[in-house]
Amino acid sequence: MMYDNGGVGVLGWVLMVTCIFVFWGVVIGVGVVWYRRHAGAARTRPTADGTQPSPEQILAGRYARGEMDEAEYSTQIAVLRRAVRS
Repeated sequence: MMYDNGGVGVLGWVLMVTCIFVFWGVVIGVGVVWYRRHAGAARTRPTADGTQPSPEQILAGRYARGEMDEAEYSTQIAVLRRAVRS
């Protein structure tokens, strides 16, 4: 019989598995933070004159890109304008 007296043992395996989970946790965490910062910046991109777009401009942009149809755009604009008047 051969015995592996030079192996890492149970403590070594536990340490290796823990390090793997910590490594991938850090990699995924950095990815999530990076995505949130860059995706958030893309959603609130300023207009050409440096100001933030108004809610009506955002809706108009979504309509122009085809993200909503004319009926949905009209409904959203009406709701937005009623909310502003209140």
